[in-house]
This record gives sequence, structure tokens and C-alpha cells, in this order.
Amino acid sequence: LAWLWTAAMPWRRGDVCLAGRGLDHITAQLEEGDLILYQAGSWLVDGVRVGDAEERFEVASVSLVQLVFTHNCEHGWIYANECAIDDAFRVAIDEESEIQIGPEQVLAVLRRDGDTLDTEARRVLAETAPVA
Repeated sequence: LAWLWTAAMPWRRGDVCLAGRGLDHITAQLEEGDLILYQAGSWLVDGVRVGDAEERFEVASVSLVQLVFTHNCEHGWIYANECAIDDAFRVAIDEESEIQIGPEQVLAVLRRDGDTLDTEARRVLAETAPVA
């Protein structure tokens, strides 16, 4: 499968970011309000599995990005609000929930068309395991 997070940018799988590391990492493009698909439960950091639960995919809305980028790595946190997506691909953002996501967890940026996911974002979700 072609794992894409937008038509132009590759999708992250495992611990290798096809877009690159440091400033070429997909998190370097994040802005407040972006919807992201991220891996929770367990994920890979430099090839080492971390986390204490079964891997799952979730969606969040970025509220703040606090990351430092070097030539080959990313450090810090992405603060976000949990999201729910209904069967019509409408996005509901839980403004009361605040979560921290590491850059290694980010798999894709999901584009919106108004309050629903666009066609490409729907395809990305369809090609992953069910989103929690």
C-alpha cells in the first residue's frame, strides 16, 4: 500500500519516517488545528518498542507544538485534543481533553473539508486498523 498522509507527503510507518528526520519530519509541518492520526498504546522509538498497551490508532486536533529539531531527530511534545469521527466522517473535537503525543507517534495529517474529513483522509483511515 502507498501510505500517504497527503497527496504530496509520505505516511510514517514503524520507526522510519519516509519524509525524513529533523526539519524534514512530518511534525515539522504541524500547525494548531491540524488533525493527526497517531499511534497509541505502543509504538517504535528508534527501533525500540515503547508503551504498555496494544497498538491502536487515534485521531487528535493539535493545540500546541513544542518540538526541537536537529539534523537527524525530533524532541518534545505535541499537545492535542482527542477527536471522535462518526460514520459520516464528521469530526468532533473534545476541547476538555488534553493529551501529549511524541513526534514518533504521528503517522499522518488528516485534511478536512469543513467539519468532515476529505477524500484522501478517509482513504488513509480505511487503510489502517480501526480508529479508536
